[in-house]
Amino acid sequence: MLELLFTNVVPTIAVLIEILGLVILLIAVVRSFFKIIFDEKLNFILSGKDLLLDNGILISMEFFLAAEIIKTLVAKNANDLFHVGILVFIRIVITVIVHWEIRQKGAVDHLDDKLD
Repeated sequence: MLELLFTNVVPTIAVLIEILGLVILLIAVVRSFFKIIFDEKLNFILSGKDLLLDNGILISMEFFLAAEIIKTLVAKNANDLFHVGILVFIRIVITVIVHWEIRQKGAVDHLDDKLD
């Protein structure tokens, strides 16, 4: 009884967390799009320094990663666990790359402030 409840509830929770991550990502994309169009007047040099989209991607990837970790709770066999492990690895790599990019943009902004 408890196992049946667990195997039905955990995937639903994981899907809800993935939906939250998708909503965060969509909001970041829409906000960044409107900022590029209306605030920066399609000046893509200024938009390259904007961290709004990068931070949205980073936060949404953390939600996706949490959902994948939760999915490991109900993996039925080693093959399912292997697939979830690969997805977790890929999402960790993407998160690290986005985090590195954010730090690089911050370093460039810091150098630009010193040059001004």
